[in-house]
Amino acid sequence: MNFKKLSILVAFSVLSTSAFSAGFLKEGGYLGSQNGEEKVNLLIKSAPGRDGSFFAVLMKDEKKISLYLVDGINSNSYSMTPLEVTKDGEIGVVNDDPSLVISSAKNNKGNDVFKIMSANSTNTAGFTGYFEFEGKVSKVSWLNIDGGEYKTDETASALQISQVDQKEREATAVFLTKDINGTFTLREKFPSMYLINQNSVLATGTKKNQIPSAIAVFLERKGGFGSKSTSMILINPKNDTDLKTFSRK
Repeated sequence: MNFKKLSILVAFSVLSTSAFSAGFLKEGGYLGSQNGEEKVNLLIKSAPGRDGSFFAVLMKDEKKISLYLVDGINSNSYSMTPLEVTKDGEIGVVNDDPSLVISSAKNNKGNDVFKIMSANSTNTAGFTGYFEFEGKVSKVSWLNIDGGEYKTDETASALQISQVDQKEREATAVFLTKDINGTFTLREKFPSMYLINQNSVLATGTKKNQIPSAIAVFLERKGGFGSKSTSMILINPKNDTDLKTFSRK
């Protein structure tokens, strides 16, 4: 699927088009807290073909990561609806009730902040709790696919990702770990979100298995003294605390 078709899919798929444009959210990364204690990162990308809407990664210490469609409700708030893998093997909305709501506010110093809280809906996927973002910039960036060699704590040569086919928006990934091994296709479904499909070798040749086993995202984290590290994280669509992390060598 080329990127033009991808944009059309985003605009006219089962995801309803946003009716409002709130305006206070911008592309980039935000650092905040959950329930006043644990640090969380909110990473935002614009949704092509959906004016005023975004895709989002909400993550806590790379131990829990959820993906969302973010739509404007009015000038002061957005809805956050979890993205999952649909029955037909695409990334999309399974339950169209938002699970979280983002609201703008002022802190005790009069500065603009925003808060995330439960939408009190039927949708319980993804994060729960109360989040506050007070203008701090995240040290984590949400990247496009990054080809090359990756390792895990257990395996030095755990993953090799080919260069991206720009026309098809996909790459070949060869995994060599105990949990996952073989040749897979990483295919971009939404911007910077990739489905992983295993390639089955049959007598007639290679056949692509269309049942996704994970959603992949690529993240870059800034460290001390200007250092940076890149990782690919596989998110189990049915359990967003079931993560597999591969670090760029």
